[in-house]
Amino acid sequence: MSKGRFVIVTSYPIFDEPVIRNRITAYVNVFSSAGWNVTVVAPASHRVAAHAVPDYLPGCEVKCISAENWDRRNFVIRGFHELKQSWRLLKMTAGLRPDVVLVTIPTIFLLLFALRRCARVHVADVRDLVWEYLPKRPWWKGIVQGVLKMGALLALRRADVIAVSNPYQLHYVERYVNSRRSLLVPNGIGRKQFDQLNKLAHQPGPNGVLRVTYIGNVGIAQNLTTLVDAVAGISHLQVNVIGSGTDFERVRMAVNHRVASNVCLHGPMLWEEAIHWYSNSDVLYAQLSPAFSTAMPSKLYEYLATGLPVIYGGNGVAVELLSDFSGVTIVEPDSPKTLRLTLLGMLERAAAERSAENLDCIRRRYIREDHVMAIEDVVSQCNQPGQDPG
Repeated sequence: MSKGRFVIVTSYPIFDEPVIRNRITAYVNVFSSAGWNVTVVAPASHRVAAHAVPDYLPGCEVKCISAENWDRRNFVIRGFHELKQSWRLLKMTAGLRPDVVLVTIPTIFLLLFALRRCARVHVADVRDLVWEYLPKRPWWKGIVQGVLKMGALLALRRADVIAVSNPYQLHYVERYVNSRRSLLVPNGIGRKQFDQLNKLAHQPGPNGVLRVTYIGNVGIAQNLTTLVDAVAGISHLQVNVIGSGTDFERVRMAVNHRVASNVCLHGPMLWEEAIHWYSNSDVLYAQLSPAFSTAMPSKLYEYLATGLPVIYGGNGVAVELLSDFSGVTIVEPDSPKTLRLTLLGMLERAAAERSAENLDCIRRRYIREDHVMAIEDVVSQCNQPGQDPG
């Protein structure tokens, strides 16, 4: 017997955004196995045809609204389109008559529209405190940021269950929202992905060459021009960037401007394609600029699950987590000089062995499905007849 209809709502095309897809997949796997009828509501994918969706995300039904393109770097244009898109997504969701709705952000407007209850139980999945990253200058942007922050906190107070992705966010919710049901669900890594990475065989590269790989979102927060500036003109450092995002064009222009022929931008790839780049890497790189220090890049869990050495440019939440792992080098963010010296130092040293300790730590503490099971238990209790969800 079905426990009811569980609907997941996201404002990102799930097959175009690996981070979103990976987190949603854990919810789909756990809730469908527990007896829920799971539906995902999202914008249509640009890369996966509708008839192929079941092959990429089994265990659920996927409902899509038509996708639109807009300039995500323009504050006003992005806000208008996200507002309109969020309304369309929640309208479709309400028509499904769900028992439980899980809204996964970072899109603020999706969270705000969730104030209009369309299910017995509402779950807010907070991947990022995105309202804290909005610009506060000039003055009118500061006013908008303050209004959206107040709206986001009000919406979170209306949620029956709140899932957050790192301890800082959990503390934030406990301080500003006072939720009775807030749970930590680290971005982590899916069990299937972990098993695939664990089985990868490392392929040695050319002598005297250090192969540096970045796999993930190419956005403003990552500021990958730092990596381009660090390695440009150094032929012994070969860089591969897999992914796309709002900052991709600026990074491409930096590669051309610096004539960085040793940097290859491959664009977006599905997981099934991207995973093989891990086998052909000597070190993995990630960065978050200081303004985003409260975020935890989900790619770091994936990196650590390979056992390969990792360089991370950043501070804050991610650095605290990385202190539990070996083979990790922390460098100053947005500093090409510091990164260049670090990479050249690695080039001179012998290749590091894969870290078995890192693999074991990820297996024990950061498998996504293990944490989502706790959410399913709480949601099932809230959905019981006669139970007050709030």
